[in-house]
Amino acid sequence: MKIIIPVAFGILLSANSIASAFAQASTSSNDPSHPKTRSEVRADAQRWFAAGFDPLDFFHYPGTAMEASRMLPEQHGQAAVLTH
Repeated sequence: MKIIIPVAFGILLSANSIASAFAQASTSSNDPSHPKTRSEVRADAQRWFAAGFDPLDFFHYPGTAMEASRMLPEQHGQAAVLTH
């Protein structure tokens, strides 16, 4: 009887570990929330800086970020038009 409790606990623990390993969500390549590569992050940062965002400009912070966020889709739309 003393051996049954640790064995049952071990079985439950291993079953829980296996179930949680298979429960991880898989992301597809077209999912916008997938983790970005280092080069994608650098390219995003360069686009923000080119749009006028300066992370060291503390005095105009919300304004520069909002202005850059408005300009980014416009620049992306122009780039899409140029590539077609």
